[in-house]
Amino acid sequence: MIDSSHPVTKLANFRDLGHLAGRHGSIRPGVLFRSDDVSTIDDEEAERLVSHDISLIIDLRSSDEVSGGRGPLANYDIDYLNLPILESSGTSHNLDDLVSTGVFTNAMMGQWYFEVFRKGMPMLIDGLQAVSEARGAVLFHCAIGKDRTGLFAVALHGALGTHRAQIVSDFVKTETNLDKVLARLTASQPFWTPEIMSKAGALLRAEPEAMHVFLDAIEAQGTDLEELLIEGGAAPALLEKLRGVALTP
Repeated sequence: MIDSSHPVTKLANFRDLGHLAGRHGSIRPGVLFRSDDVSTIDDEEAERLVSHDISLIIDLRSSDEVSGGRGPLANYDIDYLNLPILESSGTSHNLDDLVSTGVFTNAMMGQWYFEVFRKGMPMLIDGLQAVSEARGAVLFHCAIGKDRTGLFAVALHGALGTHRAQIVSDFVKTETNLDKVLARLTASQPFWTPEIMSKAGALLRAEPEAMHVFLDAIEAQGTDLEELLIEGGAAPALLEKLRGVALTP
């Protein structure tokens, strides 16, 4: 379950959203990147990220998590924005709160995503606004690069009109990286013991069902992602601006 051979100072879940397609076009490579925790990388890894011309880092971790510092990227001319969406939504990433009995399931995960997405909408829109105003490429991350990062990715995909199959495909790419991600997570957050991880279930997986449950919950409201963003306060002009920034002509 944990790849102990992976260097914990190297990212394990970094990827470019480029080429994902939707009804308005495809995302341009080199514009939007998602990742696991960049605060614990080494100088060499920081230089690799800087080579992608990243101008803004959106950190979706909690206030407690960011209190440990930003790591070597703080030494570069990169704008920084902390958006602790779990705090803003009044929800938790604590297993004791998420799991009352048994193991956390994909269905529970999808419903939890829906709750966080709805309640955290103002902060997600703040992030979309920041992306639209960035002077270069944007990297967004949390600890694992799956849940909070995944929700912000969905907000971006909603704004950009990404096809549902592509949204799910983007989400499940984390599954292939999880062994390495967990090596980094357990090194930086000792809370994640084998006993705790055995309870986590879908919380430590990235399977299609969780994302499908989430997207189905949105559609059950008689709306889609773009409409939900607009209903939540995103101006149509913001969505148009994002498409101009991130999509191929």
